[in-house]
Amino acid sequence: MSEYITPGDYAAQTEKWRTALGIPVSPQYTDQVEIANEMIEELSMNDPEQYETLLQEANAWAAREGRRLEEYAPNVQLARTIGEQLTDIPTGTYLMLHGHFGNSINSTIEQGKLTKVDLANNKVDLYSTTYDKNFSVSIDKIEYIDASRSGSGALGSVQQADLRRVGNDWYRGDKKL
Repeated sequence: MSEYITPGDYAAQTEKWRTALGIPVSPQYTDQVEIANEMIEELSMNDPEQYETLLQEANAWAAREGRRLEEYAPNVQLARTIGEQLTDIPTGTYLMLHGHFGNSINSTIEQGKLTKVDLANNKVDLYSTTYDKNFSVSIDKIEYIDASRSGSGALGSVQQADLRRVGNDWYRGDKKL
């Protein structure tokens, strides 16, 4: 589905106008719309009556499509902001904050125990249990919060020891299965 609803969109999506304007199916959708827009411009000069018919149909379609998009669009007001989420988390909770911190192009993680949320200054203060120091993170840089951990590191090991057989018994690491 395109992000816009123009007469070119309507023509590219409607078989009647695809055929009438000679819009090919093989190019990408954005290219189809561009071709449709060029053909509609030619139509406005060569056949004003057919051009007006196309515009009337496209405008009616755009109104219906706009209502449909609004109806199914996510309700932004239902989504809680990062700041609201942080204020609901008890002080002392270990957090992993995912976002773009520092000069990093890629997503990074800042982690530590929550010590303070300062919405007025757009900052959240954490205590690093690894480095034994306090630091601040800009709330607007946070993409999402992971409060499911109790300390730094992974939730579980990435690998398990290989299975091995000793006599008739099977072991994983030093544990007999």
